[in-house]
Amino acid sequence: MIGRFKGIVAALLVVVAATSAHGANTPWESRGITKEAFWTTLETLYGEQSEAVCLVHERVTKMDLRAGRIGKSDTHHMQIAVLDAKAAEEYANVEIPYVKSWDKITELYARTITRDGREIKVEKDQIYDVDLFPEYVLYSDFRGKRFAFPGFTDHCVVAYEYTVFSDAPFVWTTHFFQGPIPTEVSRCRIEVPVKMLNPLFRGVGWEQVYSGRNLDIEAETERINTIDGEVMTYNWELENVPAVEPENYRPAPADICPSISFAPGIGFGGGELTWESFGNWFHKAMEERLDPGDEIKSKVRSLTEAAASEGERVEAICDYIREDIRYVAVELDEGSWFPSGVDLTDKVQYGDCKDQSALLVAMLREAGIDAELALVRTRDRGSLNTAIVSPGGFNHCIVHLPGEGADLWLDPTAKHHCLGTLPWQVQGVDALLLRPYESELAKTPQTSYQENSLSRMATVDLSGGSEPSCSGTIMIMGERAARLRYRIADAGPGRARRVLKEFLKEQCPGIREEDVSIDGVENPNSPLVVRFVCKSAGLTAAVEEYTLASPTVFALPGQVKVFDEPERIHPVCFHFPERVLDEVIFKVPEDLSVLEVPGHLTLEKQYGYFEREWSAQDGQAHYKSRLILPGRYVPLEGYSEMTEFAKELHAAMRDAMSLRRAGRPAE
Repeated sequence: MIGRFKGIVAALLVVVAATSAHGANTPWESRGITKEAFWTTLETLYGEQSEAVCLVHERVTKMDLRAGRIGKSDTHHMQIAVLDAKAAEEYANVEIPYVKSWDKITELYARTITRDGREIKVEKDQIYDVDLFPEYVLYSDFRGKRFAFPGFTDHCVVAYEYTVFSDAPFVWTTHFFQGPIPTEVSRCRIEVPVKMLNPLFRGVGWEQVYSGRNLDIEAETERINTIDGEVMTYNWELENVPAVEPENYRPAPADICPSISFAPGIGFGGGELTWESFGNWFHKAMEERLDPGDEIKSKVRSLTEAAASEGERVEAICDYIREDIRYVAVELDEGSWFPSGVDLTDKVQYGDCKDQSALLVAMLREAGIDAELALVRTRDRGSLNTAIVSPGGFNHCIVHLPGEGADLWLDPTAKHHCLGTLPWQVQGVDALLLRPYESELAKTPQTSYQENSLSRMATVDLSGGSEPSCSGTIMIMGERAARLRYRIADAGPGRARRVLKEFLKEQCPGIREEDVSIDGVENPNSPLVVRFVCKSAGLTAAVEEYTLASPTVFALPGQVKVFDEPERIHPVCFHFPERVLDEVIFKVPEDLSVLEVPGHLTLEKQYGYFEREWSAQDGQAHYKSRLILPGRYVPLEGYSEMTEFAKELHAAMRDAMSLRRAGRPAE
């Protein structure tokens, strides 16, 4: 259990906190035991479940006031015992992120302690300063200190410690107590000068805010005197924290791992610190960058002159940005937080999410359409911690069009999604709508299973024996269509056919493809239609004079496989709800006759629905099915019901119709 000692190591591990990356002692010396006892104990406790153990994970955040600006320092200390070096290879290299405009890394010290106790330091000339996102950010202040531990072998300990001084305008710190490997001791400490806790500090109403998630302990607080004055400290510590279990469709770590988030907030506009006051202030800081020049105004008139409705004006402007403005992140200095001017973005024809969203808002307003920016946190980062008012909780920017009926949400960076449909990463998340007054948090919409539909149809000629010929179509709508478009675009020119063949193998695993094509790739507002001709093995089986034919041309969607495991630790969080419609027509040759087809079947559960029917007449057999996964979320209490659903579904797919040679009497 998190926060409790395992009895066998209660005395053994209590000293671990005293050992730092600078420490001359080895971990076993700090514990007062032999190295043999140290490694034997770790192997006994963790050898069968983990390739490494985090001995210490520590973070100390100190707030201060330098040169009239609120700043902070973060000191990090990590110590990892390696049990299996090959399996733990990801811990052999370290990359420490920082922002060049705001941060300065000091006191970086790293070493490897070999099994026999020798220390191998990482020298200064072995620490490299690198671009953190070279693959997609051309102009960025996001950098990293990168190094590799020497002597990385079984039964070594790697340790590093560093401090980051930051003058970032929006300070945001999150400490996760749980990670992918077991952690013996994890602690977080926050230090804030008492004078900065005064609600009237600097005349703007500054306050310190922290919030714990999935954490069942309270902060231990202490008021201490330092050479710089009185400081209030907040301390949290957990011991023997198990690893986060790797499960498919698991909630984001931020939603399941114990953590502490901290952000000092300024009462924006001199008032109370709220999401509304922050949104109003942020809107004011960004609004001057949204004023379009004459060239943009002229372009809007040209794009919308033939539009007969507001919807057509929206589509024309969105198509321009999606087709002509490339995604390139420009995150220099304030560009990490605020968009470039819209005239510059339009001129250079590239920008990141906030640049493209700002340009879209400016052009829509010029066309007489009410539009506003919205800050969001993508689902892979976990849900927004609304207890902390800070832009540090957001990592994406989109556009909101308020309406009397249904609002419209647009993501200009989602080049392959249907207009008005958000990518799954920003569906059902908190969005801060930026307005001059009355900024507010709202929920983005979620697509339904009807909008994420896979319709698969195949005609199978049973005269082909054990490998009958097969032709058909797959119509794809919603998120799966967008994903396939991205796969084709990422593959590059001339490689679309390879992507299609891979996709067809995923949908029809038993086929030998002969021809495949696709329609609708260039128009994200239309469904994709894949057409194929193939040979399909495994559909028929001969049993004496009988032939059995199953409808397994198409595979079940991957979401169903999640429920094949008998037990689960975390809830299931699908990316999107889905509907799969299958239809298979079997052409029965004259020398065969249908003896029996399976009956109608309905499986209905709270989180899943399946229905199938068979029929046979006039030399054909007809199979139709409908599978619906109606929601994104399956709680743990609903998991056992879905495992039964999956078992029954697999059994239904094994049901086959039986045929016999013509002229043979039925027994």
